[in-house]
Amino acid sequence: MKTFKNWLISERDIFGFERVDDKKAKQVSEDPINPLSSDVVINELSRFADLNGKYPFRIFEDSIQWGTTTGALRLDISPLGSYKAILRRMIPDIKGESTWVCKRVFDFHETDYDIEEIPIAHKLFEIVQEIESEGFESAFAEFPKFDRFVSQLHRVNTRKYPAYCMFPMGMKKMSENYYKTYYEFRGHGVEAPNGNRAEQFDIDVFWDKEKGLIRCWGYEILSKMSQHTWQPQPSEWDELFSPIQSFDEITKAINTAFMTY
Repeated sequence: MKTFKNWLISERDIFGFERVDDKKAKQVSEDPINPLSSDVVINELSRFADLNGKYPFRIFEDSIQWGTTTGALRLDISPLGSYKAILRRMIPDIKGESTWVCKRVFDFHETDYDIEEIPIAHKLFEIVQEIESEGFESAFAEFPKFDRFVSQLHRVNTRKYPAYCMFPMGMKKMSENYYKTYYEFRGHGVEAPNGNRAEQFDIDVFWDKEKGLIRCWGYEILSKMSQHTWQPQPSEWDELFSPIQSFDEITKAINTAFMTY
């Protein structure tokens, strides 16, 4: 089924999009997409030596993992459309339950390798090795800098966003530990597939005291053309972060995920 996002990209002239600053906007190629084979990338990654005693093993066609306990690393390749790789590390939350926190997001659109699987696999393994060399993340019961973190994330995401199809509208504090930033689509109100209309794109940020971690997720909100039903769609990403990760690391990962929209 053709998603609204894919339709939006392919039919954006019908929306009547206005011109945007190419320096800020992500470029959308008009050339046919050469799909990356996640199977080839994961297979190449599985050939590498162990990672400090953590041996690689495939989980699915598009996932590979090093280790099975605290400190394990995992790489997942998203399907064509979002077209990114997400690298996560396993840590215990404040309850002691194993949880995956996001460390990096790799946008295949921005690679210099012209979607060549083997060089990309080697680049991804370099990132995995870099993460392995870094200190472990931890969960905490308190995060007094949460408001400051959200402000930095908002600044980053209003400077760099998918300007070819949307523009920022604002940020709202929903509760003490919950913020929402929202974007409207260009050509707002024009019919999309299945009789839907794009209302907005939301990015939610939540300080989860129960886990001692930051949660961030982004998603479309669509309505039927005949009414404003405001139905949230499945998340484009939904990631957890440790409060001791640098703000720059977290905001870069989130912004990269956002720019793959």
